[in-house]
Amino acid sequence: MRILLFKQQNTCYDSVNAMIDSMNAEFISRGIACDVIDVSQDREVVLAHMNIIEPNKYDAAIAINAVGQQNVTMGGENLFDICNIPFFNILLDHPMEHYDNLKTTCRNYHIICLDRKHVSFIKRYFPNIAGVHFLPLAGGNADNTEIKEISERSMELVFAGSLLKYSCEELLEGYKKYPEPYNGLILRVIDRMISHGGEDISEAFNYIMYDDFGWNGTDEEFLDVLSEVQIANYFMRTFAREEILGLLLKMQFPIHLYGGGMERILKRYPNNKAVYHGRIPFNRMPEVYSDARIVLNINPIFKDGCHDRIPTAMLYGAAVLTDSNSYTDEVLSDKLFTFENTDVLAQALPQILEDEVTLNEIITKGYEYAKSNMTWSKYVDELLQFIS
Repeated sequence: MRILLFKQQNTCYDSVNAMIDSMNAEFISRGIACDVIDVSQDREVVLAHMNIIEPNKYDAAIAINAVGQQNVTMGGENLFDICNIPFFNILLDHPMEHYDNLKTTCRNYHIICLDRKHVSFIKRYFPNIAGVHFLPLAGGNADNTEIKEISERSMELVFAGSLLKYSCEELLEGYKKYPEPYNGLILRVIDRMISHGGEDISEAFNYIMYDDFGWNGTDEEFLDVLSEVQIANYFMRTFAREEILGLLLKMQFPIHLYGGGMERILKRYPNNKAVYHGRIPFNRMPEVYSDARIVLNINPIFKDGCHDRIPTAMLYGAAVLTDSNSYTDEVLSDKLFTFENTDVLAQALPQILEDEVTLNEIITKGYEYAKSNMTWSKYVDELLQFIS
């Protein structure tokens, strides 16, 4: 067996490359040969590197967020079809953030989603895609990271993420300047997602278009309008993080923050007790989590799935505190702490830290589950089943 993998520099704090490296190492440990193409260079250079792609040479090509897809054609036929290579695209975002790539000409094209609602959405609207699969990400690898006892950890609470340059208020003002009818639709979708927290952007948009407006257009027209409105997800990410982090800063909780853009919200709460560490490489997150008692996770766009913060924190002995969704409630409910809103969070967090017995029980259950189900070894097991 031989696998083709794609990388790209300076993407999501290098998280994409770290994930590809983890897959690559796991494949190689099983005796599976891998070739890796870096698509960070000019298109002409990348296409030259793609000369290694030959008919029937690879059992699969694997990319994250369409890195490497390129939609290269020869004589009007997709390169991966010509070479009989199934292409697997792992999406870390809502599918509509990759709309153009989903309209691929590749016949043997597969999507792997982190959210079960994303799977349903693709199956409904993209019949051209050969296979759609659900597979949450594995936890980050750091073989030399010591897993400390909970009593030896120096940080009570850690959040790793980033904030956009613009606040919620600035984003809304920007959306109002969009041309009609998109400006009004964006604002309506945002209102709907805030008031119906279990809906993702496609569900909120679907309700507005069909139930409010009586939409009778084609699926293609529906998707074209949604592609203009999906920018509302940027607001929802910012809204969720500003709301939750703002509460903790206002409470003067000693949270440790990692990631870019936090200066803006820290200035808003000048009496905060936060410790801001700035950005660090993605591969250092296990080291950070191994020194935290609790890792905060915020999932504004995952309504039926989970972010890789959850398994990484579990694997390195931290308790996870996350906003709830249907996946965490169904699969992980006794292995982490959840909250439905900021009022619940404000009451629950001090109690969680005071109850050492329950805290240790959650940590143990989370670690055992992640060790059995959310490692890169387990992830590759599932990938190989999809490929076969």
